[in-house]
Amino acid sequence: MKVLALVSGGKDSCYCMAACEKHGHEIVALGNLLPMDEAIDDIDSYMFQTVGHQMVAAYAKCMGLPLFRRGIGGEAVEQHLVYQSTGGDEVEDLFKLVMYVKGVVPGLQAVCSGAIASDYQRLRVENVCQRLGLVSLAYLWRAPQAALFRDMVDYGIHAILVKVAALGLKPHVHLGLSLVEVRYVLFQLREDFGCNVCGEGGEYETLVLDCPLFKHGRVVLDVWEAVVDNPDPISPSGFLRPKAFHVEGKEGAEVGIDPSIIEVTEECLKEVEHLGVLTPADEAIDAGGPSSFDVSVDVRDSTDFCHICCTPSLKERMDGQPPSSDTTSEAMMAMLRALKSEMEHRQLAWHSCIFVHLYLADMSHFGVANQAYCRFFPPVDPPSRACVQLPLPADCPAMMDVLFMSGALGRACDRKILHVQSISRWAPCCIGPYSQCTSLGGLYFMAGQLGLEPALMTRVSGGLLAEFVTALRHCQSVAVAVGGNIQAAMIWATVYLASAGIEHSEGFSSEASSLDWSLQAFNAGMDWWAGSSLVVGHPSDSVQTHAPLGSWDVSEGNSDPEEPLDSYLQTPSVDAQLPPLLIYVKVPALPKMAFVEVQPGGLVLQRQHDNHTDQGISAPDTPHDAAPALDSQAVSPVQVTQSQCFDLPCSFGSLEVASVRVALEDISSDSGVDCRLAWSRSRFLKFHSFIPSLKGKGLDEWTTNQLTSAGQSAAGALCQALKISQLWYEDIAVFRVYYCVGGIGDPRLARDAVLQILQPYLRLSEDGASAAEPVLIPVAGVGLSSSMQSAVALDALVFRPGTLSGD
Repeated sequence: MKVLALVSGGKDSCYCMAACEKHGHEIVALGNLLPMDEAIDDIDSYMFQTVGHQMVAAYAKCMGLPLFRRGIGGEAVEQHLVYQSTGGDEVEDLFKLVMYVKGVVPGLQAVCSGAIASDYQRLRVENVCQRLGLVSLAYLWRAPQAALFRDMVDYGIHAILVKVAALGLKPHVHLGLSLVEVRYVLFQLREDFGCNVCGEGGEYETLVLDCPLFKHGRVVLDVWEAVVDNPDPISPSGFLRPKAFHVEGKEGAEVGIDPSIIEVTEECLKEVEHLGVLTPADEAIDAGGPSSFDVSVDVRDSTDFCHICCTPSLKERMDGQPPSSDTTSEAMMAMLRALKSEMEHRQLAWHSCIFVHLYLADMSHFGVANQAYCRFFPPVDPPSRACVQLPLPADCPAMMDVLFMSGALGRACDRKILHVQSISRWAPCCIGPYSQCTSLGGLYFMAGQLGLEPALMTRVSGGLLAEFVTALRHCQSVAVAVGGNIQAAMIWATVYLASAGIEHSEGFSSEASSLDWSLQAFNAGMDWWAGSSLVVGHPSDSVQTHAPLGSWDVSEGNSDPEEPLDSYLQTPSVDAQLPPLLIYVKVPALPKMAFVEVQPGGLVLQRQHDNHTDQGISAPDTPHDAAPALDSQAVSPVQVTQSQCFDLPCSFGSLEVASVRVALEDISSDSGVDCRLAWSRSRFLKFHSFIPSLKGKGLDEWTTNQLTSAGQSAAGALCQALKISQLWYEDIAVFRVYYCVGGIGDPRLARDAVLQILQPYLRLSEDGASAAEPVLIPVAGVGLSSSMQSAVALDALVFRPGTLSGD
């Protein structure tokens, strides 16, 4: 991509440019913001480094690129973490600068910045890019600072300190020193006081005088002075004011290059102001004539949640023809309009939306489906999402189920969104209205993670197992960012396996065993995976790779594993390791033609320094009504005889996990319904139940007795799980049923069989309790392991009212 590099003069923005070039991008222009009054050195900006701005103009000549500059007329008006366009804010100066560059530089596609740990800065750059249809590149995002510092020095960045503001750094001693000269001091300050080696806490700022990107010349600082702006005797602060400097040509460099320096004024902006006009997201949703689709909207209400499932179907059948991309687009729009109408009817807002499952009949139509999705869902704090292809009926190009908080929870609970739109080395980005993770009330709901190389957003090589390992690393990176740890406190995960990945894996049975072992090894914390390093490398060097693991905590050859981790990389540690509840699902295809997608959920852990480490949500004063006595005519009695208890530093306190098998004599003597459950008594329950498949028989070939027996056993297990967790049918927030349609000519026959299996469960509502009707999801295969030997899998998530809001 053609890239505009935002440069402040500091080491981070220069090194990010080097990373961009390493990953195949082309830097075509430089952008810089400086004080409106050029006589001022340092302004009180939350966003921009301005010390040394006098010398940034020299970068154009050093790199042979045009430099676009604009004075900072605004202030930090909007100081909330998530930024929305605000008049008079300094971010709007950045917006105008980038908008102008996009208008005059042909083919500009991306903007790069040197953000490392500041969500405040990253989110504002992403906001500008989103509004202008550009991609944000932030290759240093969440990198380990010790390794990053060494990499910068090894790469050949020659930068000096131009501002100091930390205990142990003195203006008259350390200003003007190079990174190499001050290296020992910075690492010692990290050890003594926990300072950020790269200055992410504002400890210092730098100005680059030379680096391999400066192909035409280097900056020579001839005269400068130290200005002390805070003479505090213990921790003084000050900055370097350049008095005279010049550009010194490099040997063999082209001469006579004098690139332009363009001042972006208000007059200039009149030429490109049309680029900043945004079309309201809802405009395209409300428009449109009659639809070819009817949309079935099924709503499952619990006290704190509302689960909406939208299923469009053609009014006129297509005679077996697969849906076209236009048909998929129309189905998406019909489905989204129906969802919007239901939200308005129930007074649901986007800030209460937790998760979206988007199902497509043809993954090659992902582009048009995603385009419709992006025109409807909000760009700020969007919900997390998973998208897979399903063997849907011929008249149904897409399906969607959406989970909302409702009632008192929707009003009281502050959900937190992790939405990183920048391409980086951290984890795959989410460029659009879907986030990596949504967390609330001590739990996180993570988007499906693919086995992608995040810096390139392409699949890793090595096949199914390599993608699975990479996806797990991304899950851990995202979990750590929200305070989780999938190696110890992942409660559940859905693992989607694409048919193509299975068919192209030689000896899939052994590959499947490797998947199960890999997940066990990952949860055990074994360091067995490998990937590519953060290191940029000198342009003349061949780049050798080592692996920064899931949360970038190790990078062999570039950092010491014994070094203390930066706070944003620290994994919450626990003594216990929670065995997760897993569902493996075989689907026809996944986004980007990936072989595997992992979608976990788990606990947000409390760190040792938190005030409430040992205080979970207090137990209710009165126990929740237990489930009623079982009707032996409806369900089979099930007894959970043994469970494991785990004490974890989370808001739920202790959790219990159990497994049970219920015999199915009517099907075969050696088969049974396998159940897995995890619960916190009187608070929440996660329940999985797997009904085995019959060899050589699809669901449409099961006898009535076999369907009834399977249903009674599964319903009995769920009823017992609700009873021991002291929860009620009405508390079921999410209930999905995956059923296998593989080898069945008419999938509707399989659906009819599943409905018969579910009859014992649905009859549990006869005593007045309203059982939640499940979302029925047709799949190519399902199971509790990667061998996927089940015919049906039940997946329920249950919450006592008030649990996630702390009431």
